[in-house]
Amino acid sequence: MHDSNIYLKAIEEKDYQHLMELYSSTRDVAFDNTKSKAVREANLSEMHIIETHIKDKTLAIIKQVKEGKSLSAEDKNFLSITGIISTELIIEFLEGQAIEFVKDNITESVFVEQLNVLQKIDRFQSVVKPIFDSLETIKLVQDDVKKAEQFASERNWPMAYKLWNNLLLEEVPLTVRKYVERRKGEIAQIVYDEYHHIISQYLENGRYYTAKKALTEVMVFFPDDPEFLSWYSQISSVTDSVQVSWNQAIEHITMRPIIVDPARAFDNDIYAKQADSLMITADEFKSILNQLLTNDYILVSGDSFISEKGTYTPIIIPEGKKPLILVFESFAYSPLRAESGTAECLELTDQNKIAGVLTDHNTGSRAVLEANSEIGILNAFCQEHPEFSYDGAKATLAITANRGIFGHVYSQASLNNWNNERQQLQLDPIELSQEELISNQAKIKKIAEELRIEGYTLASNTWGGINIPNSNLGVIAQDLKKWQDEVEPLLGKVRVLHYPNGDHVLSDHSRLSLLTDAGFRILSGYGDKAYMVSGKGHVHTDKVYVGGDELRRPQRQKLGRFFDADKVLSSLRP
Repeated sequence: MHDSNIYLKAIEEKDYQHLMELYSSTRDVAFDNTKSKAVREANLSEMHIIETHIKDKTLAIIKQVKEGKSLSAEDKNFLSITGIISTELIIEFLEGQAIEFVKDNITESVFVEQLNVLQKIDRFQSVVKPIFDSLETIKLVQDDVKKAEQFASERNWPMAYKLWNNLLLEEVPLTVRKYVERRKGEIAQIVYDEYHHIISQYLENGRYYTAKKALTEVMVFFPDDPEFLSWYSQISSVTDSVQVSWNQAIEHITMRPIIVDPARAFDNDIYAKQADSLMITADEFKSILNQLLTNDYILVSGDSFISEKGTYTPIIIPEGKKPLILVFESFAYSPLRAESGTAECLELTDQNKIAGVLTDHNTGSRAVLEANSEIGILNAFCQEHPEFSYDGAKATLAITANRGIFGHVYSQASLNNWNNERQQLQLDPIELSQEELISNQAKIKKIAEELRIEGYTLASNTWGGINIPNSNLGVIAQDLKKWQDEVEPLLGKVRVLHYPNGDHVLSDHSRLSLLTDAGFRILSGYGDKAYMVSGKGHVHTDKVYVGGDELRRPQRQKLGRFFDADKVLSSLRP
């Protein structure tokens, strides 16, 4: 062990030859197992002091080179003498600059000048020459590297991965190869993680065709991954059927939110008659689903047949199946709706699933269950019978928003309407602060996002459930503005409008222009048969309404083509 003043003096006097002699002797002692532990550790500490000084000075010189400055004779001498330590840092710098050059972050002239500066030091000639010799090769791969990084910045991971992989098949300099290998590894992990996440989500929600497409894409890069192989095998039974093009009108059936609490709906109060007339029960809904499945219907997305410009587009379905769009219209939960036995609202469970809420009026207990709404019932049925849903399609939810959305008040206007209904039920009004309204808005956004993930199409039933044919243009415009200002920020843009109570306009150009200018590309009314007709920037469709009255008189809507109403009608009805 030396007196530390010796090191300091050598550094101060820039006697680097002596400093390296001290370093060498110190290192010999530090790694001499015949010496005591205390002596070896003391010399290791001294080694660290010398190395730190040399590295700091080397980094300062590298900074000069990077800034295009020439090196003094002293700097060159320092690097030559301290090469045992400084060479590693010089190599790291040159490899980094080679990568910056291949990424086109520095020009060829700048990089060449840096190489020239360091090549003049004898010790570094063997390091610099191979890089000099590879400049032309580096330039040949610059375009592909730039493209790969551009794809990565755009989060187009498959294309980025493909380019990195292709580069490794080429003869590229070692410095660049290390970088490409690193980037390929980083992108590979991102590609794997993102595809794994999204495919598992597709499978969870029955989007088997989309999952198969994603698996086909990612298995090009990971052909032997056991989980991807297992998933591909699992969905083959659903996706391997023959696909055909359907270019005819698509059947639509529609209903109100369903009765999940028949005892409350049919309790002989003043609302029971309307519930019996207009709505169906959960058991009736399940019976309808089973018969639709037996009769070879398959659910398709509510806007799958429309282009961005509003023109009809044929859809693809499995051979032997008949496409069907299921619509829940006037989709809203409110105090009066709850009095008719529907869910009180939708909530997200801890597992991020959509659930309906029912309150026991005797105990006051609140049940938050997926089975408490048409959403949970339909999800469970499609999970049990994946062949009933084409690529995870569920129902269209035609939403009215004047009393809240999904049972949650989100504005002063919706709060006023909510309290008007509570007043009719002789209930005290509720009060919500601005913070609580904002919290409800956030909840609505999350529910809407999850509904879309689960395969639901969100649509408008107008903001206030207004009658389009009988409303003047000012009223319609005002309703549309409320939808755009209040609802779209929560639900996003929707392309489908279902006319309240099916009252449509087919040839009223003024009213149609208001609707299409607002972005609606599908306009749907009532009719007893499959019907689609193209208009200017939109397609009109008809749908069959199903409620208690229709179940009792199925011939009026020709329900027999869908199901046997006698087998559906519940004995719980009055």
